[in-house]
Amino acid sequence: MQVVAKTLEKGLPPFTILNVNVPKVPSVKGIRLTRQGLRIYNDELEKAGDIYRIVGPEPTGVIDDEGTDLWALHNGYASLTPIHLDLTAHQLMATVAAWDITV
Repeated sequence: MQVVAKTLEKGLPPFTILNVNVPKVPSVKGIRLTRQGLRIYNDELEKAGDIYRIVGPEPTGVIDDEGTDLWALHNGYASLTPIHLDLTAHQLMATVAAWDITV
């Protein structure tokens, strides 16, 4: 697979992964470099004895604008999305620091 070979050749920054999704279609049209789409999940937690399961209806409010991984899949393309594992909202750090929260 070209993605794996190129990733091994070029490398990735720390805490970064490549997410590849391939649609279930007879013939994939190609691959698109994408950003993450958004799905709003309405999950519920179901308990049966000591076992918990996440259940619920299909996601709503899907944002699958062109350029997203969801758009690519819905249109027959594989998607390649670089993902950074640091989920910190860095742009909010100064704002939250100004809240002067004490414990």
